[in-house]
Amino acid sequence: MSSEEQQSKWQPVMLIASHRIECECGALAIFVVLEEAESEEVGKRDMDYTSWCRDCWQKVHGYGHTTESYSTVGTPKVNVIAPSASLLQQFAGIIGSQQSFRIRYGLTTDIREGDQVLYENIKWKVHVILASDSYTFCNDALLVAVI
Repeated sequence: MSSEEQQSKWQPVMLIASHRIECECGALAIFVVLEEAESEEVGKRDMDYTSWCRDCWQKVHGYGHTTESYSTVGTPKVNVIAPSASLLQQFAGIIGSQQSFRIRYGLTTDIREGDQVLYENIKWKVHVILASDSYTFCNDALLVAVI
């Protein structure tokens, strides 16, 4: 093997883009992999690129693990409701044997899927925002205990 073949093909380069490069998820890309593409013209080199944000890079390339850091952004007033049997059956794949409950909150409260809630000294993760009708004054969310 020549010395060029022994060198790593991963080399950092400065990329100056004329437009915003985004990951497939829509986030700003911070990792861009350039690959030489087939060119129809002899002597001309075309380059293709694949781009990732930090979170997608970790998922695709499998190094390390995703760590989540949360901060308290508010203490909204919610109603805590036991989930119905039909709701438990519908989301059995998500809930499994974990503790779960439902919360009801106002439309202007910013609660999203993936948020964490601290309730009775247990961390709960918002798994599903249950669809609300146009005439309702509140939303429901299904929360599952974080193990």
